[in-house]
Amino acid sequence: MLGYIIASVVGIALGFIIGKSMSSAKTTENRNEIDEIYKENEKFRNRNRELERQAEDLLAENKKLYRQIKERDEDNDSIEDERDAAKRKINSLSDENAELKRKLEEYSLAIKSLENEIESLKK
Repeated sequence: MLGYIIASVVGIALGFIIGKSMSSAKTTENRNEIDEIYKENEKFRNRNRELERQAEDLLAENKKLYRQIKERDEDNDSIEDERDAAKRKINSLSDENAELKRKLEEYSLAIKSLENEIESLKK
C-alpha cells in the first residue's frame, strides 16, 4: 500500500513537472495523459485494497482452522489419556480377578477337604 501511495505522489509530482514544462498546445494532451494515469493509479489502489481485504479474510480463516486443529489435537490427547487410564484399570481388574479366582479355588479345595473330613468323622 505504501508503494501505491509513493507511486501516487510520484505521479502527481511528474504531472506537475510535466504540466509546467509543456507549452499550452501540449498541455491539453498532457492533461489527458495525466488524467488517464490518475485513473489507472486509482484502479491499482482499489485493486490493492481488495487484495488486502482478501488476504485479511484468508488469514482469519487460517487462524480459525488452526484453532480447530489445536482443539482436535487436545481432544485426541484427552481421548488417549482416557484410553490409557482404561487400559490400566482393565489390567488392574484382570489382576484382581485372577487373584480372586485363585482364592476361590483355594476355598473350594478347603471346603471339599472339610466335607471329606466331616464325612469320614460321620462314619
